Amino acid sequence: DDHFAFVVRTTKAVSKGEELCISYLFTNGDNVAVRQSTLHHGWQFWCQCELCLNELSVEKEKGGKNKALCTFKCATLKARTSHTQNRRSKNPLVQGWSH
Repeated sequence: DDHFAFVVRTTKAVSKGEELCISYLFTNGDNVAVRQSTLHHGWQFWCQCELCLNELSVEKEKGGKNKALCTFKCATLKARTSHTQNRRSKNPLVQGWSH
């Protein structure tokens, strides 16, 4: 059988259709480039949530100085594509940044 079940227990009531989010990493104020790299190397995806995309823009403007925290809403997955299959590939959103 190729089916499986995933059981999630919550600490509060959840309405039908309500979005459930998880955090893929624990941060200590890491900047978005570090978080993106950690997610890519650990989970093989680039986060494309609004928070990360906004922080990428702000960080580029500030020269890489933004240290905002990643939240539970920051787990929007981008499907694996050929450029994410190679662990050495770089996120095109943060290319050229040091982390």
